[in-house]
Parts: sequence; C-alpha cells; structure tokens
Amino acid sequence: MKKTLLFIFAISSLSMSAQDPVVLNATLDPLARTGSSDCSCAGWMNKDLGDQLESSSWNSDTSFGAKFDDTESDVMYQEIAVLANTDYKFTYVYNFEAKGTDALSSQLDVRILAGSAYTSGYTPAYPAAADGVSRDFGYPDIADVENASNNLVSEILDYPGDKDFRTREITFSTGSNTSIAIFLRGIGRDVTGSNSKGYAWSNGQHEIRIDEVSMTNEGATASVDDFFSSQISAYPNPAKDFIQVSSTREITGIAMYNLIGKKVVNFSSVNNNRIDTSKLAKGIYVLKVSSNELVGTKKIIIE
Repeated sequence: MKKTLLFIFAISSLSMSAQDPVVLNATLDPLARTGSSDCSCAGWMNKDLGDQLESSSWNSDTSFGAKFDDTESDVMYQEIAVLANTDYKFTYVYNFEAKGTDALSSQLDVRILAGSAYTSGYTPAYPAAADGVSRDFGYPDIADVENASNNLVSEILDYPGDKDFRTREITFSTGSNTSIAIFLRGIGRDVTGSNSKGYAWSNGQHEIRIDEVSMTNEGATASVDDFFSSQISAYPNPAKDFIQVSSTREITGIAMYNLIGKKVVNFSSVNNNRIDTSKLAKGIYVLKVSSNELVGTKKIIIE
C-alpha cells in the first residue's frame, strides 16, 4: 500500500510544490566548525581534491564570501541530495582580482558532478556545516572530477579584465541521479607533477571570490513516459458510465486507482479498452496505461 500511495501522489496532477535542495552555508559566511575556527569553508571542502578554502571579506567588513587564493590549490566541494529526472539551476556570485604582475591569468572552473560516478561502495552523507570537513567524499580523485562523462554540466570562466562581481547561472538535469556534487576551483597555473602539498593543479595569479550560492528546483524533466502520457486519450472525462481508452501505441495494461492508493479497475475487467465506471463513486482517479515497458497516466474525474 505504501508504494502505491507514493505512486499515486507522485503521478497525480494535484498541486504539490517542488522543494529546493539543501545547500549548507550557501551564503558562505564564517560559521563555527567542530574543533576548528569559524570559516566560510564550513559545509564545503574536499581535502582529497584541493588544499583549502578561505573566508574573504569584500564590499564591507560584514560581507563575507569564500576565496581561491592566487597560485594555490583551493577548492570548494559539497554533496547534496536531489530528485532524479529534475531540472535544477545553480547560481553563484564571483569576481577576479589580479595579484600578480605577469600574464599568468586565472580561470574559474565550475562543475556539477554526477552522484552515480562516486567511488565504488560510497554512500553519500549530508552532515551539518558545523561537523567540519574530516569525512569521506564520493570524489577522492581529481581525474574523476575532470572526466567529462562524470559531469552533468561544467563551465570555465576566463578573467573578465576587471574585479566587478557578477552573477552566473547554469542549468542541468539530474537524469537518474539522486545525489550530486558541487565543485569549484581556480585554475590556470601549470603544476609539473604536483606542488609541495601534492596537488597537480593550481590557480593562476588572481584571487577568485565566490558568494551567494544557490540551487533551485526548476521542475521535472520530460521523460519518455511523459511523452507516452501525451499519446493517451481517455473519454469522456469527466465520465459517468464508461471511459474509452486509446493510444497511438499498443495498450498492454490498464488500471485505475483512487486517491488513497486502492486499485479499483484491473486490466482483466477491461473489455476492448473500455472501462465500466458506472459503479465507481464520484471523485478523482488516476488512470495508468501501459505499453510494454512504457507507463503513462491520466487524471480521471467521475461524476
């Protein structure tokens, strides 16, 4: 019954608000960490992939963000839970500030990584920001981060020639993923082999600041089943005595459910795709139509 109820509430077109995922310390404020100093890195980091993440004040003494120092291997990383087959928008504020005198420019590397590519056997956890950063991560290898097949979306931004703050948005679909990792760093400096701390990459000669990160749910991604739903006709609707079901594809199964999850019509009782509804109580039902591996749904009203 529990699975049926979840199915009914998921597929019915009754109003349900989509929630945004939880991003720890999205404003990148200096927060307390267990056993460590206050830091904008609270809730962020992955020491397997980079050295550190620092707090940075900008614009005023009370406005803080995070900073990738020039010529350092700083990184910010966080794993968050998401819904599968859903579109999301990742938004952040950034700026570049030149610190060197030569032409060693920096680039901002931004990636959304697929949870399906986490290291084998890893199960994601979502601790509070105050728990610090000494924990396992799904991506412990920078080569896996840089592997394009593990990226749901990525972009590299060049130094814009000024130190203005800009807002950037990128969108992506989760596909089958129910977890993702947010990854940002500054790049641009060639590190032969690795630097003194063991990282084989580094920022160029700009400080790059990040602030006001957000992840918003933009709605369900259209699926093959959604397309099949559009190919199903059920009439009359509203109905009283019967419903005739048709589709551009072969129909291999039909069922109807009420809104408490009880199946009220089985395929075995359907004759030539015509459903007898004369004995059903008035109300809203969900019609489920199958075509081999495809499943489509329609909301049906019985008067």
